[in-house]
Amino acid sequence: MIHDLVSIILPVYNAEKTLEESVFSVLDQTWTNWELIFVDDKSGDNSRELIQKFASKDDRIRSIFLEANLGAAGARNAGVAVAQGRFIAFIDSDDLWMKHKLTRQISLMEETGADISFTDYEWINLVGKRLDVVVKASNTPTWEDLTWGNDIGLSTAVVDRTRVGDPIMPLYRLNHDYAMWLEYLRKGARAVRVPELLVQYRVISGSLSHNKFESFRLNWVILSRMQHLSVIAIVPRLLWWAFRTSFRRVPLWLRRK
Repeated sequence: MIHDLVSIILPVYNAEKTLEESVFSVLDQTWTNWELIFVDDKSGDNSRELIQKFASKDDRIRSIFLEANLGAAGARNAGVAVAQGRFIAFIDSDDLWMKHKLTRQISLMEETGADISFTDYEWINLVGKRLDVVVKASNTPTWEDLTWGNDIGLSTAVVDRTRVGDPIMPLYRLNHDYAMWLEYLRKGARAVRVPELLVQYRVISGSLSHNKFESFRLNWVILSRMQHLSVIAIVPRLLWWAFRTSFRRVPLWLRRK
């Protein structure tokens, strides 16, 4: 394990339309001591060629080409397994980082001794237009806070693996990061927010309604089976989660009324 190296895990599945922009946001980081690990989850488009192009131009970039589709959680876990850095960061193949993101987070973690750091993020659409949704969590969320909903965006997070171990996720199709954050906090990990908007999260139209139903179902599984909450405890939490996620889709000007 290399001290102060940030291993950035980037799972890829048919991401040729957005991948380059995401990678450029990594290349622009003011924190330059990083390695980028592509994990191609058996893409069927031009993603593989794009990955090979970037890897040939920068020796900090490595790639894994999976022989079978494992899903996002499995692909991320495969990347973590070969990571060499003390710090693990995640970015999705359609999300964007601001150039000071890693510098801000590593500095805060070294100053505070935090196990996990995360930042604010905003929603953008496929072409990069801002959607007037900014997501913020509390400065130091507790396990109890997170049982009411996940505001730690995976593409915003950095984990110090020397303090809390490798960030391995359960193999759920969605919300595997939520399950991981809950487990970390339940076991005493300390997560600290960098109070800056440093990530743009791309929302793809057409997938929200299905994902919302599946997220609801998986949140029930996570809270009941993994966190062992009772039905009485889960119901108000999921109702609050449903309200908050719906409210975020209301235009910002209307929410301010």
